[in-house]
Amino acid sequence: MVTSFEEKPEAPKSNLAVPPFYIYQKETLPLVKQYLQEGNNPDAPGYFIPWLIQHKQVYAYKFTGFRYDIGTIESYQKVQNLF
Repeated sequence: MVTSFEEKPEAPKSNLAVPPFYIYQKETLPLVKQYLQEGNNPDAPGYFIPWLIQHKQVYAYKFTGFRYDIGTIESYQKVQNLF
């Protein structure tokens, strides 16, 4: 069970990361509307997760292997150099 979650923290508390693959149960979808009506950040789905943890149990699957963030040209080029 997930007990805490931070979207892009400046100082991560662990080496765990979350690729944006979110699967929600049908019963969770009305909570998205509530989240937005409360004025919460609509920018990225990762901001919804910490809020959701306060309203219901949230679970995660731990993948093995490496993941790379290629959200900028520089990070993409860095990963290209690895391979």
